[in-house]
Amino acid sequence: YGLCKELVLNNDYQNKLLEAKNIEKAIEELAEETRRQELAEIEADKAAKEENRKEMQEKWRTAIVSHLKKVKINNALKKITLQKLESGWRWVFSVSCDEKVYGFNVGIRIILKDNMGTFTSKKLENGDNNCQSGTNDKEMLFRFYAWQFVDKPSLVEKLNDAYKHEYDSDYFMNRDVGYLDEDKYADEFIQEINLLITGVSKEQPKDFTFIMPAEYGDTLDEPYVLKKLR
Repeated sequence: YGLCKELVLNNDYQNKLLEAKNIEKAIEELAEETRRQELAEIEADKAAKEENRKEMQEKWRTAIVSHLKKVKINNALKKITLQKLESGWRWVFSVSCDEKVYGFNVGIRIILKDNMGTFTSKKLENGDNNCQSGTNDKEMLFRFYAWQFVDKPSLVEKLNDAYKHEYDSDYFMNRDVGYLDEDKYADEFIQEINLLITGVSKEQPKDFTFIMPAEYGDTLDEPYVLKKLR
């Protein structure tokens, strides 16, 4: 209303309009600068937290490796099951227990031949870790299901060819369940098998004293290769 009145009275309207626009622009610029500063502070805070996380990860990894190198680990590969189901292939890797790794999150890495890819399990499924105290005669089971073969068509093709050759019949290719002999075929597809330590579970390992703050996670950024199984 004030500017409209000035316009009617022709009382320096243009200068006052310009002044109002300049004030509005200054307010907008101040708001933008405040927003930039707030974003910069958020990014700086995130960077500081990430730096702290990496530092704690390094300390945690050092503590894990140091602990594991002090104890003799006797895990060994017991059996590989190459199983064909109606839904596709499933592999199960059985590894013997060693109670000294109980309390750590244990994983496995399967490196395939001919650049066919890698399978990695970073943590055992519920019920697949039987390595509690006094259970060295038990086993850990690492499972890879049909959906994990989708991005490995070369492997699936070779497995199907081997299966068809083994049974020498298209009929057997359509059976719900069938197996490939581990001793005969595992070396044909698998280059290397590594047992991994990927973190620490809620139940701390015996004599392991390093406590990782919950905000930094329970998984190592890069798994530690405990031993080569095959």
